[in-house]
Amino acid sequence: MKAQTKNWNDLPTLTDVHEISAKDDLCLKELQSVIEKYGLTSKFGVALLHKHFSIGDDEVLLEKNDPVEKLLTSSPIKISEINNEGYATTIWRFDDGHRYGCSYCNKNHCD
Repeated sequence: MKAQTKNWNDLPTLTDVHEISAKDDLCLKELQSVIEKYGLTSKFGVALLHKHFSIGDDEVLLEKNDPVEKLLTSSPIKISEINNEGYATTIWRFDDGHRYGCSYCNKNHCD
């Protein structure tokens, strides 16, 4: 089954994201306790969602890495090119009671 996808266009830029508030800190502490409860601290963490640039409504971000140069890049890819076998979801968004993949990495190129 193909994952639901959502892009980053409705998110603020990094300069427009507000500082972490006391409410944000409470949420992060609760998320941390859940991740620790399930023993998944080496698998899951938390990312600050923000956009660097607008992408097409039919696109998501694809991470590519170069282990020799120690370089990680994210660039748009058509949603239609994502399939569960060849790509791993690396960032999810939670909106409207759903979990959306919004960033992926080619399993053959994530070392």
